[in-house]
Amino acid sequence: MASLSIFDPSSRYYDGNKIAQIVFIGILGSVQTLLIVQRIVEREIFSLIFTVLLAIAHWVLFAMIFQSVDPGAFVFTFCFLMIMGEYVKVMFLFIMNEYEVIWLPKPIHYALTFCLIIGYLVAMVLQIVIYEEDYST
Repeated sequence: MASLSIFDPSSRYYDGNKIAQIVFIGILGSVQTLLIVQRIVEREIFSLIFTVLLAIAHWVLFAMIFQSVDPGAFVFTFCFLMIMGEYVKVMFLFIMNEYEVIWLPKPIHYALTFCLIIGYLVAMVLQIVIYEEDYST
């Protein structure tokens, strides 16, 4: 509901940083959507529910970037929380030696997790750049 409060269809200007942010959020949303298939094959119902909710959240954020005038606080907070979640996953992967998933050997799982962290960091940095460009005096 809060994202609807700053909805303004009359002013839609997308500069290079905004387009790059849209692309990164779209890639991250696509990865989360593809992980749904992996969770179905893995038969992890609890994880499947959270993965579906994460995919929905990514695509809502993707649409919100297109529709809202200034979704900066939402993008920054979302990416920050996703980075924290990925850090927890990295700690879990380092602690659990016997944890394995279908289609993802442990080194690929590490690489995917670090790529997600980098993707969220890039989206956050782009949001900071967009904020600095829009509100610099």
